[in-house]
Amino acid sequence: MAGKQAVGWAVGLAVLALGGAAVWFFTQRPDASLTTAASGPRETLKAGDLTFTILRAEDGVTVTATHPNGARHDLPLKDGTGARFFQMQLLEPAVDLDGDGSAEALAALSTGGMGCCLSVAAVPSNGAAPLALLDLGRAMDAAPVARPGAPGALIAFDDGPGAAWGSSAFAPLGRVILRWDGARWGLDASAMKAQGGAPAFWTMDLPVAETVTARASEDDFLPETLKDPAGVTAAYAVWRDGLMEAAAGDEMIDAANPESFITAALALNAYVYAGQAAEGAAALRKAFGPKRAGLTEAILTHYFAALDDSRFRADLLAMNGGAWPTTSAAKP
Repeated sequence: MAGKQAVGWAVGLAVLALGGAAVWFFTQRPDASLTTAASGPRETLKAGDLTFTILRAEDGVTVTATHPNGARHDLPLKDGTGARFFQMQLLEPAVDLDGDGSAEALAALSTGGMGCCLSVAAVPSNGAAPLALLDLGRAMDAAPVARPGAPGALIAFDDGPGAAWGSSAFAPLGRVILRWDGARWGLDASAMKAQGGAPAFWTMDLPVAETVTARASEDDFLPETLKDPAGVTAAYAVWRDGLMEAAAGDEMIDAANPESFITAALALNAYVYAGQAAEGAAALRKAFGPKRAGLTEAILTHYFAALDDSRFRADLLAMNGGAWPTTSAAKP
């Protein structure tokens, strides 16, 4: 019964992961400091001491952040691919990303269209210059997390997919936790890597775990066990095994059609994005068995090549020992 329940969870999570693509990226959380006033094409948003002025036009939006001390910063008009931004929202709460004691307001900028494309501009509340623009590609959503005694983080749902999945435009590469290191955005490996079987943040970073569970389908098993590390680890293992069982039982998987590998990709994500790529490959080979070895290797080859689409590929590779566990995958 437990195995069937795990498979049921896994199938449901896969459906949620793929079906969630139709949901609009941004959920603006209520905050007493956030007020909105609109007049024609001009809109203003308040985030603490900062005022964001948004001018809308047919060719996109222009956003300017101003501070009472006179500081004024024009946010980028385009993402890293050169696509123009057409929408802007504030993500709440503002969090201190660089540990300097001043929180950054987070402006989520979208190029518009179904599933594309999201960027985040972090603007210090003291009027200092914004941090480097964070391009998240087709990530479905982003959520800031304030962490007591440590710099804040940003969770991206998910590490946006690319052309490797063909028409399956919303096959996610995986959920990532991002941090600003003073010069660049990168993966927060200490929070993402597995600790005893579950990603570390489930068992040691309660604010991050609570934020994820409030926004993601892992709610199915975590609320009852969140404050019990042993319980979290056990529940996570059941869930992850269920994902792999669901992949092995997917009758639609066809070695000649990489787009059909989605359920297997979701199962591998649970390992690779926790720094356990080798364990994930071994689990996939075991689940599919020796009679389907050719299919298994086709899945692994395509999956690890698809990680070239990750915007944080170098960090992800480093989390996994510097090499992917298949000789025919993309270059390390």
